[in-house]
Amino acid sequence: MYNTTIKFACYVHEDSTRQPFEGEICGSVCIEELREVAEIRLSLDSPETYRFVLERDGKHLKVLDESKTLKSEQVQDGDKLVFFPSDSLPDSIILAGELVTYTLTLKVPGVSPDLQYSIRLNLRCENDPKTNYFANPDVNGRLKFEKFLQDQLAMDLGTQAIDKLIDEWCDDISVGYRNSEIEI
Repeated sequence: MYNTTIKFACYVHEDSTRQPFEGEICGSVCIEELREVAEIRLSLDSPETYRFVLERDGKHLKVLDESKTLKSEQVQDGDKLVFFPSDSLPDSIILAGELVTYTLTLKVPGVSPDLQYSIRLNLRCENDPKTNYFANPDVNGRLKFEKFLQDQLAMDLGTQAIDKLIDEWCDDISVGYRNSEIEI
């Protein structure tokens, strides 16, 4: 797949004054090189104020690591590469190299060892994990957490109990605790 060319399109998010730049390129090309060409073709005035984001099937997936190749960042035929102003990245975007792991240890009477559940969050999610992770439909954080609890406990805790767990954990995350313990 990457020995052949990849068809792609580059555009500036919410800027209809610039025509998209489309082309074909080998998967072994460094993203930084492609970005430089796209900046010129799109006539970006202040390119340093933009992040280069991978879009697939209408969803913005992640900020691309420009030191890597298209292949290593898993860019596929038909993907779009979007210039987003750094200050307006969608909450669902994963920032390259900026993920922090948060672990919740659940102490359940009669269950040994304690249960542990970890999530990786970007800066936007850290500041408001309840909204940007657990309630974000692009991430499905709550659904994943509920499934984990159901699989591990073999019982349904109920919406209120899960809400309480999420609220307590989000309070800890918001103040910077990377490891939290909660008794059920």
